[in-house]
Amino acid sequence: MSEKKLTVRDIVTVAIMIALFLAISIVIGMGTVTMPILYLYGTAGIEMFIGEDNEIYINELAPRPHNSGHYSIEACNFSQFDIHNRAICNWPLPKIELLKPVVMVNVLGQHVEKTQELISKKPTWQFHDYGKGEIRVDRKMEHVTILTDDINKTLDEIVSTHVWD
Repeated sequence: MSEKKLTVRDIVTVAIMIALFLAISIVIGMGTVTMPILYLYGTAGIEMFIGEDNEIYINELAPRPHNSGHYSIEACNFSQFDIHNRAICNWPLPKIELLKPVVMVNVLGQHVEKTQELISKKPTWQFHDYGKGEIRVDRKMEHVTILTDDINKTLDEIVSTHVWD
């Protein structure tokens, strides 16, 4: 099988699909209120990837809020952290609403310097630095959340920065 190099658009598209899946799962309660088979309460993150064969692969089942759902901090009426706290306290769960379309991009070690240069250039982008001490290639260091009315335009804008080349 030949290797296909993923483009920024591929990665962001998968991130959007994961974000939508998590938003839907929160709304319908799948993996959010309880996971009785695993005896877990709270939010569970499910990290998936689309392989070269177009099959969906589950990479991680996280019994906690997951980094793929961090977009909910800005884009939803309740973040995954809010819902997690409400669920483990057995408080009523609200209807979760996506307030605005969103794109979230992970920042790995090799992207940190160029991403930090974008802060002054992209005032509407939300930058979340995790404060990790050691910067390493392929280590997730932060993420950027971008609320948008035009996903394709935003994806093009992300590509044009050349941060994730």
